[in-house]
Amino acid sequence: MPARFGGLDFPLARRILSSRMERPLFQDLTTSLALLFAWTLALWACLIIPPVAEGVPPLAAAGVVLLVGLLFAARYITARGGAEQIERRARSRVRPLGAQWPWSIITAIAVSAFLVAFLSVYMRLLPPLDQGVDPLDAYAQRPYGWFPIVAAVVFVGPLIEEVIFRGWIQGRLSREFGPESAITSAAALFAVAHLELWGVPYLFVLGVACGYSVYVTRSIWSGVLIHLAFNGSLILVDHYLPGADAFPGLSAGLQGSMRAAAVMTVSAAIAVVAWRQQKVIRDRTAGEAVEETEAAAGHTD
Repeated sequence: MPARFGGLDFPLARRILSSRMERPLFQDLTTSLALLFAWTLALWACLIIPPVAEGVPPLAAAGVVLLVGLLFAARYITARGGAEQIERRARSRVRPLGAQWPWSIITAIAVSAFLVAFLSVYMRLLPPLDQGVDPLDAYAQRPYGWFPIVAAVVFVGPLIEEVIFRGWIQGRLSREFGPESAITSAAALFAVAHLELWGVPYLFVLGVACGYSVYVTRSIWSGVLIHLAFNGSLILVDHYLPGADAFPGLSAGLQGSMRAAAVMTVSAAIAVVAWRQQKVIRDRTAGEAVEETEAAAGHTD
């Protein structure tokens, strides 16, 4: 339905008409979170929950993880015909980054460096509780046990979580309450949904960084890159999950804290510059698209 009357444009009327075409906000959020927990349950069943996990061979578990990722991508990401699939891709913000790709990679590396330094300081101020043998560590000791963990934590997990939190939840909240509230609210839900009280602060920071990057680029792939880079860096730093002494070079003593502060400052500055460049590219691309549309319309008149 058009939201123009007598040649005038009414933003409020456009918003009302648009909201009537969408599901209720509560239903949209609960559906998104239900799909997230379905993915989490599949992961736990394969890798964590005994005795189920103990009976799943690592290569079979990796196959299940990759299959879940492929099914999710086929339904919500891949380009297929039909109005329903187009609507799903629009909700998921599955747009190509184009010329923003190099700056998105730089942003992901800078944000990951910032979060690793931040985590080193955070772990020193608030050490994690000793919960005994971690199920993922135990599973990783099996032959090829690392393969399904890397597939889930570094690749499939970030893809599914970013589509749900930054594509669906943040996108819907942004239409209701504006981008600032949407970014922080989606980041808070992202942190709490991991069901790890100790990790809420740094997960919230990760969620804000991913959310802002998606807002700047208008593409879910920038958030996926940040999420992927951070999870991958944790695996490289501390073999799947960080321990209390995982960052001695950054967190030990006054010199370690100064190193961490320096890493955070430099990486934050790089991320800000990269985000600004992405915004410039986004605005320029949008302007060129408008000019092409106007030119095409002029030729048809």
